[in-house]
Amino acid sequence: MSDQPTTTPQTAAPRRTFASTMQLVLIFVMATSFVMITQQENREIYWWGVHILVASTLLQIAFGNIPSHFNFRKSLVGVAIAAVIIGGIVVLAINLAPTLLSLGR
Repeated sequence: MSDQPTTTPQTAAPRRTFASTMQLVLIFVMATSFVMITQQENREIYWWGVHILVASTLLQIAFGNIPSHFNFRKSLVGVAIAAVIIGGIVVLAINLAPTLLSLGR
């Protein structure tokens, strides 16, 4: 047996990347907005809760599709691309709805 103490290398805690931090923050924001929606005392808090939930959900869709190892710049480029795609789908849906309604008549 050896009298030498065993040393274990100290491992530094890995730093969170911007994308993974934003995903965590958005989860907490969405949970808070759910609480705001479920309260029944103030209609304005409800209104803000719904709008925050919609915005944070759209951002979560964008950040959920970005690899968590991306840095700040790559994350913002990914969010911009996702915003263009989501915006395009919304514009397409708004413009296509009247055409589909007229086809159904």
